Amino acid sequence: MEYASLVWYPLYMTQYMVPDKIHRKFLKYLSYKLNGIYPSRGIPMDSLLIRHNMTSLSARRDVNCANFLVKLISNKVDCSYILSTIGFNVPRLSSRHVNTFYIPPSRTNVFHHSPSRTMCNCFNKLIVEDIFMSHR
Repeated sequence: MEYASLVWYPLYMTQYMVPDKIHRKFLKYLSYKLNGIYPSRGIPMDSLLIRHNMTSLSARRDVNCANFLVKLISNKVDCSYILSTIGFNVPRLSSRHVNTFYIPPSRTNVFHHSPSRTMCNCFNKLIVEDIFMSHR
């Protein structure tokens, strides 16, 4: 799941649901093996994740996308073409808008699901700090 998560990032809800169902079944089986009792039907996924000290697959995908973007910006990944597609947001001095990356509106489905847009979306959703001040 962690390897090339940006390439395997699901586009549609049905693609999200297949790995999540497998993950849920695995967590229920793990609960059965550890406790000897199979969890009841309809148990929330969050309680299973907390019980086994895990994070959801979607959260792991988002973190991996944001990490890849940080590596790209800090030149740990050398890909000038992808870097050229990233738009930086330069806010006004007294702006409350804190997004680091500018995401232009998408007119096509291909651009809406492009890797550079996905990375910027994940980063803006997860990280609020200034990445240029945190990496020395």
